[in-house]
Amino acid sequence: MTRPVMELRDFRRLSMEPGGRTRVAFHIPTDLFSFTGIDYRRVVEPGTIEVMLGRSSADIRLRVEIVLTGGVRVVGEGRALVSTSEVDLL
Repeated sequence: MTRPVMELRDFRRLSMEPGGRTRVAFHIPTDLFSFTGIDYRRVVEPGTIEVMLGRSSADIRLRVEIVLTGGVRVVGEGRALVSTSEVDLL
């Protein structure tokens, strides 16, 4: 199954003063990394996910790798498909 090169999973628009600092935490459920397999079931596969943060897809400022472990998991009813975020001004 061919997957997109990049997929938007969450975003948060911030207004900051020049030189300002803030902390943003994104909570992304594993179910958001699921896709429809060749057998038409929605699954999450183990492997490495690269999470990128930036101003846009062309202006990435931070890259983090997350490793999903375990076996292939079928995602059924009750799946979590909404991410959340928190902002703390420093």
